[in-house]
Amino acid sequence: MILSGEIHYARVPRGLWRDRLLKLVRAGFNAVTTYFFWNYHEVSPGVFDFSGERDVDEFLSIASSLGLRIIARVGPYVCAEWDNGGHPDWLISDNFIPRSLDPSYFPYAERWLRAILAKISRYDPSRGGGLVALQLENEYFWGDIPYSPQAC
Repeated sequence: MILSGEIHYARVPRGLWRDRLLKLVRAGFNAVTTYFFWNYHEVSPGVFDFSGERDVDEFLSIASSLGLRIIARVGPYVCAEWDNGGHPDWLISDNFIPRSLDPSYFPYAERWLRAILAKISRYDPSRGGGLVALQLENEYFWGDIPYSPQAC
């Protein structure tokens, strides 16, 4: 049975990651769920920052060292009461509709997914990691506009 608590590394100072994850373990949980916010990492088009407070590998490594399984919520849209649902401001200013079948959106979303999945792939169970679930998209209810995150 998976018992997961939610901790968003982007909302917790790096110096407290181990403490918060350990509290999760001590509370009886065996997994951590976290969002990966696109606009937190792709600071400008094609420029990714995974250092310091944004070091997702360190966060996941700590979680793994404590025996926690990982549920990764990678987007591209995540909601989470986070600005633009994680879509970067520079993306919103372009001339297309995110989260639609507009083909000009897909290369941006694919670039994000390739970058973040490369970071978390070492936690894939086929590599001995503790990743137990991967969520693409979040809270999609855009009316009658069809959307398929698999196209990203």
